Amino acid sequence: MDSDDEADATVQRPTATLRIYTHVNGEDGEKVIPVPCGTGPQTIKWLGHVGIARYDDEEYQGWVQLGVPTNVRDKDGNKLSMNTTIVDSGLKDNDHVYVESSMFQVGEGKEQKK
Repeated sequence: MDSDDEADATVQRPTATLRIYTHVNGEDGEKVIPVPCGTGPQTIKWLGHVGIARYDDEEYQGWVQLGVPTNVRDKDGNKLSMNTTIVDSGLKDNDHVYVESSMFQVGEGKEQKK
């Protein structure tokens, strides 16, 4: 194999694609929103913003009802650092996260507008 063949093999390598399921609560109840993340270079904060935006599945303007993400927690309830990249957070393909928003909270068994 010469150097041109090696370069072509490198370019054609498949890349892992992550899909993270975001759980977002709002006036319409909890929605589970799949978010394709490519190889995961985006931040946890970005993931929260996308989940909130897609809560409104027609206009992708969920922030109008929900505001901005304030916390993102993993399936075990651990708070993830908003500035960490998805890939560095330890999240894997098909993992679930729970997004809390600035204008809507879930507490004491009932959902409420802030």
